[in-house]
Amino acid sequence: MRSSSWKNKYIDLVTTKPHILIAGLERDFTPSERDLISRKINQFPSVYCDLGCGSGGFTLAHATRFPQSLFIGVELRYKRCFRLAEKAELAGVNNLIAIRSDVLRTLAALPEHSLDGAYVNFPDPWSKRRWKKHRLLDQEFFMAIKRVLKAGAFFSLKTDHLDYYQDTLHQLETTKMFSQISDQAPPPIRENGFEPSSEFENLFKSKGLPFYRITAIKP
Repeated sequence: MRSSSWKNKYIDLVTTKPHILIAGLERDFTPSERDLISRKINQFPSVYCDLGCGSGGFTLAHATRFPQSLFIGVELRYKRCFRLAEKAELAGVNNLIAIRSDVLRTLAALPEHSLDGAYVNFPDPWSKRRWKKHRLLDQEFFMAIKRVLKAGAFFSLKTDHLDYYQDTLHQLETTKMFSQISDQAPPPIRENGFEPSSEFENLFKSKGLPFYRITAIKP
């Protein structure tokens, strides 16, 4: 059992890399944090966001492969977000920022029409019926992501959970906020033939489990 005085050391560590990691410790992003987001976005012709990036392997692989684009990794957990920033520094990557925050709060802070694409890889399915209300992908999320995507930009989902896949597909088809809804990889992956696996995808592949994909384009 942890002592009542125990403190997660990563709460302090996420504040040590302000040039690459937005700690998100305040109720709202600070002016300096918002400034970093805006400055980074304005430096690159294309911007992609990995929402719920975990330890950031997928995000870092893309940033390393495509230095002309900015990649934003969003992760709520302190340790994983710090590790992503740490690995990016060690790799000498300067086209990546890590944001330690929840997804909706981050999307609200991003400039309108600033993203060329957004990835959600293997989100928590909240599989029990009474837990479904906690799922990330709901109408509030789709309204938020539509605001920050450019015209022609994509939203991409990968999940191992069939019900989550079907529920998301139904929402996209009935709300008609997106077009060209398919099970194909998003355009950058199809065009470049490069798709690194996330940590959860590697786990599911090792167990021989299937997964499902949705790509939707903003009109």
